[in-house]
Amino acid sequence: MATVLFDDGHEEVRLEEWRANSAITVDNPASLELLSVSGSFLLEGATMNQQDWARLPAGMDLRAQVGEQDAFIWMKRGPLLHPDVCAF
Repeated sequence: MATVLFDDGHEEVRLEEWRANSAITVDNPASLELLSVSGSFLLEGATMNQQDWARLPAGMDLRAQVGEQDAFIWMKRGPLLHPDVCAF
């Protein structure tokens, strides 16, 4: 289940509920940022617990394994650098 919090066509911010013990895959063409609001999951061999944050570069799909309890995840999909921001 997911609730879209923001979508301007360049990026999307959503809150997702991941069911306990499930495998999650998310395509990532532009980049992802994640915040574990509650619950835990494995990401690239690391355990992500409540308040842990991760960033995946474009092209690196998300592959996660949810822990023993449901997990709530804040997720931003889109470029890491907004088009209105100058690159250094």
